[in-house]
Amino acid sequence: MKRLAQIRDLIVSKFSSIPETITQLGKMAYNGKLCSSKVYDLLRLKATPHAWMSFIWKTYIPPKFSFIMWLAYRNRLPTYDNLVYLNVANICPFCKGEPETVPHLFFECSCTGQLWRNVKDWLGISRQMTSLRSAIKWMQRECKGVHIRAKATRIAFSYTIYWIWRTRNAIRFDGATLKLEDMLAKIKFMMYKVLYSLYPYHMITF
Repeated sequence: MKRLAQIRDLIVSKFSSIPETITQLGKMAYNGKLCSSKVYDLLRLKATPHAWMSFIWKTYIPPKFSFIMWLAYRNRLPTYDNLVYLNVANICPFCKGEPETVPHLFFECSCTGQLWRNVKDWLGISRQMTSLRSAIKWMQRECKGVHIRAKATRIAFSYTIYWIWRTRNAIRFDGATLKLEDMLAKIKFMMYKVLYSLYPYHMITF
């Protein structure tokens, strides 16, 4: 009964008054029976689209890369600060000097910071990137359009996020060692692979 009362109050809150609620529910009925799918559609939360989502989800970026970036943006990756209930030592696997958090792992760590500098030097980017949100906001403003360089920047950015996370897991669970030059080579290879599939007849010079 308590749950039914909560649903009743939620439905009433969608409209201005109880009489208006009755009127609107009447419009959701067919042959005297309330259409449950219409009521569900009324009650379910409709997420407001965010501009950053259009940056993350691109047809030319493989979903697994976009998904990792989406999780990182929402701080939903299982970094050790998000796994405090496991009672494990929370130390960054790269620099081994600071707690592992999403901001630290991807932008504040001295090791991943060097990787970002290498990627930016390769693409000719001078902008300092201090967080995922600020970097995406900058790229939304400066990397608009469908030209090759804009796509290259988006691809390289998402691939860098992905390879940082993948390397983190390899160090944590497989005992791998950090090799920034290998990470950069993989980022370059995958970016060129995508660009040449999109622009097979273009000369890509960066």
